[in-house]
Amino acid sequence: MNDRKVVTLIVAFASLIYEFTLSHIMSILYGGLVMQYILTIGLYIFGLGVGSLFFERYQSSIKLSAVETLLTVFGSLTIIVPIFLFKYAPYSQLLNLGYVFFIAFLSGIELPALMHGQKNYLSILGLDYVGMALAGLFFPWFLLPELGLELTLVLTASLNFLCVIILNEKFSYKKSSLVGAFALLLTSYFFFDMQKVMLM
Repeated sequence: MNDRKVVTLIVAFASLIYEFTLSHIMSILYGGLVMQYILTIGLYIFGLGVGSLFFERYQSSIKLSAVETLLTVFGSLTIIVPIFLFKYAPYSQLLNLGYVFFIAFLSGIELPALMHGQKNYLSILGLDYVGMALAGLFFPWFLLPELGLELTLVLTASLNFLCVIILNEKFSYKKSSLVGAFALLLTSYFFFDMQKVMLM
């Protein structure tokens, strides 16, 4: 299996984990389990579509490794940002929905970027579905009950960071490594001190 196919599995898995996590967090913060899940998932799918269209228009100037670096940073903060906005920002639900859209937008760039210029794009599309299926199995049966949301996000952001290392397509490896390492360190800190954050 070549690097592009490995990355496809990883990013599909990670994207769905972010979607599940955001839906879960939104339902905890704002109540109405069904409504929040429908709203978050619907907006996430919309964001995926917008990200895909964005890549179609600006593909020549987009580096997938840069997108993965951004997802390492902002994906790792998928719990911290919604809680912070909920506690301190006016119109927090609207802002949090904007955050959902932003994560989905970045994720939406991934698949068309991976398929771009590939003759075997159907196999990449198939692996994308496999990665999402794995996320659908692992999240409710292992990640959430055994690791919890915080550690699950640290591991998921680490997967995005792994993609940065695998891709390294003329994007500053040193810069992306420093940014990714900082994001993971920050998230790890909040993981070990999450109760303090929740009670501020």
